[in-house]
Amino acid sequence: MDLLALAALLRGFFQSHGFPFAFCGGTALGCYGYPFPTFDVDVVTVSDAQEELVGFLEREGFLTLHRSPGFSNHLHERLGRVDVVYVRGRTAAELFARVRRLPGPGGGEVPVVAPEHLVAMKLAAMADDPSRIEVDRVALAFLLRLPDLAREEVRGFFERYGFGKLYRELQRGVDVSGT
Repeated sequence: MDLLALAALLRGFFQSHGFPFAFCGGTALGCYGYPFPTFDVDVVTVSDAQEELVGFLEREGFLTLHRSPGFSNHLHERLGRVDVVYVRGRTAAELFARVRRLPGPGGGEVPVVAPEHLVAMKLAAMADDPSRIEVDRVALAFLLRLPDLAREEVRGFFERYGFGKLYRELQRGVDVSGT
């Protein structure tokens, strides 16, 4: 996998087409300082970008592994895998209004989803695939330690996705009071 080339390719597409985007998943965790090896690049963009993005990736030699209204997954023999989350409406407005610019792949600043949205995405993935709980709980514990996290919002996400008990377990091991 060529993480730097893949990130640059994606940035170039989004900048030239004017679609908002941000890194999410393991890529975003790395930007926040989480020492987690990632084997793909995860991005989020608006639903309106899907048709053009998928076409672009396929013209660049990517094989589309899966495509649905909310997700697409693509694999390139040399560059690696890219997973895309597509959002719209209020979710898109809220997510892109809170994107942060952090040092990313290659050292330059890149758009990264806010840690609160990263938590929500992790919880949604865990709800869809409970086998992810044990791996993702460590990443969630890391995110809960970030000093400027909107803790009440995050607690609400845990409750909404049915992980209130996990939040309480993580809370016992992490000072989430902000004090």
